[in-house]
Amino acid sequence: MGAVENSRLEGRVVVEPGAVVRNSVVRGPAVVGGGAVVEGSHIGPYTSVGSKAAVRDSAVEYSVLMEGAVLRALRGSRSPLSADTPASP
Repeated sequence: MGAVENSRLEGRVVVEPGAVVRNSVVRGPAVVGGGAVVEGSHIGPYTSVGSKAAVRDSAVEYSVLMEGAVLRALRGSRSPLSADTPASP
């Protein structure tokens, strides 16, 4: 399991080795891929955060964030997001 700091994991949640979840809530079912960073965010349910993705100050559910995706200050996404998706206000 990756690092979970000052966060709450609810239900079936996988935090893969190398991932960091900090100051966040992750509701399962959810997966946070290796090397991903989730900080100050609400994730899930039914969400997959791809490896090496970064989610900061955001809320996403029912979504697939592809490898390398970067989200900042995004609320309410329910769709696939990739590294090429502009995802900040």
